[in-house]
Formats: sequence, C-alpha cells, structure tokens
Amino acid sequence: MEEVLNELSRPIWWVSVVVAGIIINLLSAYTKPALDKVFSKYSKSIKSRNLKKKQELELYISKLEADKDFLNQELFSELRLRSQAIYLLLLGVFIIAPLNMFDIPQLFLIVFLAISAFSFFSSYLAFWAAAKKAANISFVTKT
Repeated sequence: MEEVLNELSRPIWWVSVVVAGIIINLLSAYTKPALDKVFSKYSKSIKSRNLKKKQELELYISKLEADKDFLNQELFSELRLRSQAIYLLLLGVFIIAPLNMFDIPQLFLIVFLAISAFSFFSSYLAFWAAAKKAANISFVTKT
C-alpha cells in the first residue's frame, strides 16, 4: 500500500496520466467520424433488410388471404412441423432413457448423447419453424 502511495506522489506518474489522456482524446476525435460512417452503413443495411422482410411477410399474408388452398397447405405444413418436432423430441428421450440401464462403453455413450442432443436441437428448430408459421397464419384466420 505504501508503494502505491509513493508512486502516486511522484510527478512523472501525473505527467504520464495527462499525456495518456491527451493521446486518448486525440485518437477518439479522429476515429469517431470513421466509426460513425461504419455504423451508419450497418444501420442502413439492417433497415433495408427489415423492410424487405416486412414486404415479404405482407406478400405472404396477402397470398394466404387470397388463396384458400395455399392456406390449407400452410396449415398442414405447420401440423407436419409440429409432429416432426414431437417425434424428434421423443427420439431424443428414448435414446437417453436406456443409457443408464446398460453398461455401455464410454465412446458409445458419447455418441448416443450426441445423437440425442442433435435430435433435441432439431426438435427445437422444428417447433420454432411451426410457431413462426402459426404466427403468420394467425393473421389470416382472425379475419
């Protein structure tokens, strides 16, 4: 503790702090416009991407409203995704459940756990796609 107080009382420490502060201030003044340009371009690209997605969603909803066969096809597609997700979830559970019942070598245990983890993740993706499709379809079925 005394070493720190001795170091703080030396004038060279205070001079180096002031010089470092001036250098940091100059660097920030020169890099700010460049960073502003980069973030502005990034923001514009995100805004244009979001606008494109919004237009695609509006086109999809208008197509659902206009064509009842397409609406039925999308409803069946959502049901297919949900059933696929349930099957994958059950597959992952049925792979993990018997692992404790049998004496399995460590390598096979890791392989089976990896397969079940892949099955769980695939189930999550299928549920997510079904929920997204259901949310889009719900715009049409409410009216």
